[in-house]
Amino acid sequence: METPHDEQLLSPDRPLNHPDDDILGYDRFAENLAISLRKMTPMEGMVVAIHGPWGSGKSSVINFVRHYLEEETDGELPILMRFSPWWFSGREDITRLFFGQLRARLGDKDHGELKSRLADLADIASKVPGLPGREAGEFIADKLRGEPDLDALKEKVDSVLREKGKKIIVFIDDVDRLAPAEIRNLFRMIKAVASFPNVVYVLAFEREIVENALEAQEGTDSGRRYLEKIVQGSFNLPSVQQVDLRRMLFRRLDPILAATQVNLDEHYFSNVYFDGLDELLDTPRDVTRLTNALRVTFPAVEDEVNPVDFVAIEAIRTFEPDIYRLIRKSPNLLTGRPSDRRRDPVYGDEEEARFDSWLDQVSEDNRGAIKGVLSRLFPKFAAEYGGNLYGPEFERKWRVQRRICSPEIFPVYFRLSVPEDSISEQEMREWLALADDPEAFGQRLLEFGHQERRDGTTRAGVAIDRLDDYAHEELPAEYASPLIGAIFRVGSDLLAAMEGVQGMMDFRAEIRVGKVLITLLRRIGETERLDVLEEAILEGGSVSLARNLTVVIGQQHGEFGADPSPERDRLIDEDEFNQLREIVEGRIHELADDDSLLDEPELWSILGLWGDLTDDGDEVRKWVESAVDESDEALVRLLESAKWVVRSQTMGSHAFSEQPRLDPQKLEPYLDPDEIIDRVRDLADQGDLSEGQRVAVQQFIEEYELRQEGEDPDAHYRRPE
Repeated sequence: METPHDEQLLSPDRPLNHPDDDILGYDRFAENLAISLRKMTPMEGMVVAIHGPWGSGKSSVINFVRHYLEEETDGELPILMRFSPWWFSGREDITRLFFGQLRARLGDKDHGELKSRLADLADIASKVPGLPGREAGEFIADKLRGEPDLDALKEKVDSVLREKGKKIIVFIDDVDRLAPAEIRNLFRMIKAVASFPNVVYVLAFEREIVENALEAQEGTDSGRRYLEKIVQGSFNLPSVQQVDLRRMLFRRLDPILAATQVNLDEHYFSNVYFDGLDELLDTPRDVTRLTNALRVTFPAVEDEVNPVDFVAIEAIRTFEPDIYRLIRKSPNLLTGRPSDRRRDPVYGDEEEARFDSWLDQVSEDNRGAIKGVLSRLFPKFAAEYGGNLYGPEFERKWRVQRRICSPEIFPVYFRLSVPEDSISEQEMREWLALADDPEAFGQRLLEFGHQERRDGTTRAGVAIDRLDDYAHEELPAEYASPLIGAIFRVGSDLLAAMEGVQGMMDFRAEIRVGKVLITLLRRIGETERLDVLEEAILEGGSVSLARNLTVVIGQQHGEFGADPSPERDRLIDEDEFNQLREIVEGRIHELADDDSLLDEPELWSILGLWGDLTDDGDEVRKWVESAVDESDEALVRLLESAKWVVRSQTMGSHAFSEQPRLDPQKLEPYLDPDEIIDRVRDLADQGDLSEGQRVAVQQFIEEYELRQEGEDPDAHYRRPE
């Protein structure tokens, strides 16, 4: 089966072979040049040059010319030969190699005498160094003593060529890839053989490069004149229109980006492209370099990055690698939302000066383009040059869109892989596909809870944060209700799995999960929200999550010490909130009666809510006293739940320190510290406590003793070390 021409668009940096693939306007130029070459009858030989910048497509034009010459139907086809001196770079015998290729191209049939004469000529001509004028003649005379006469030998070659009448067209490409000395050797060879009759040489090179190389040999300002003595016809490659380069880029990007399941925002791509990418692409080779890079790097992260941002950052890596290295090392400077601090003249001047120093390292031709691309990729960068500020909702939007300006997504662009302890886009899609099976969805969430990350937390926290991003808009609204039920059913185990090491600014697990639940509730019609919550709470749902939602919704109504929210922002109305209070209170009583309340991760917070709901602190106190009297396990569980951690950072230190706290006064609404201290001291000597329980017991004892000595524990732990 014939290979489609389009496949060449995906090959490495190779020229196009067929005019049907041309999208740069070279086809007609090549066809007209082929017609001219076909009609030429140079009695003394001829040298034609095609000029164009490096990477502008000269090799493709030569291929197109050959194609049209090979399509000749009237008359005899010329002999076509391609000589690429770049392949022989570093070889001194370039003249012998040229004649060797020419002899091989002629074949044995009908050209035996010509090949023999060319072999003799090559042997002599290859010995002539690049000496000017009389020196070359003296050298040849010396070398040819006892050799056939060079002029006579050349006349024999000319005679055979005229007799055969067969036109030979020699294409010499990649001249501008050679070192200057090799360029000079090549043109000395061309000068020596240019007068062969019926032979046309078609050279392709960037004129300035060749002229500079020839000047180094021939003297100042003589490079152009030397070239004009050799080349009889010069053609400048047609200028590539920017619209054609765009078409070439988009045509090559299509198959590269086709596999990604991340939506391509055409409006955003248009802004990024015309603000800078367009200016970075000057030649077809620029397009090839960029798309070749993307073919290698994009598949590894195709579903984890924003395709527009990835194309842009790869363009920077390809054309301005120094800036790319600065970007990679500066996530804190570039990612996230711009701060209002930029309005401060000192802050603004400092950051703008830093970015200006970056741009100073960019080539002058690309400076404006790089500034434009960076302003689109990074709102913080744009802000220093008068760009907009953004609200908190944009951070979620950037995460969902896999933008490079998101702190969580930024590292993926430079690792070319997803961190093992993160949640890949593929994993998210597989998990969200279980949305119509709440039990399977919840179990998968718990599986994330058993997978530990390098910082000591579990992947469940990452999954919850990612789910909140999708729950705003991307997740179909009909899945909101079953997912709320699924999360409530595994809520207690989920919160337990999310406990552990936390960063200084991390939110508690119940707050993070509650945030997702609120987002999902807003996707449900207002009249259905209470029914969904009631079903989720009563069907074995987590009281810890119910407690958190009750507080959040209550604060919207001005409860729990908060100012009321506008009615339009409330999840449910006041009557529904009162019903929710009764539902949650009933669920707490249910768990308290069978002592399973002790298993709730947020036991201490639930006790506080219980007291607020009943307005009867004695009821809660009696239950706590009864549970603690019955078992040491209940006492330890209560202490562990009452413990909290204070995180701080001392001046001059980059690390955060953690101090567990458990002030005995915190227990006084439910227990008398004096009545339990002896039991707690006995428990401290037992070896079957978990690490969390051991810390809680020891901290209670330590702060109890501080109180006994008349010292305030808060003041004690605030003292600098």
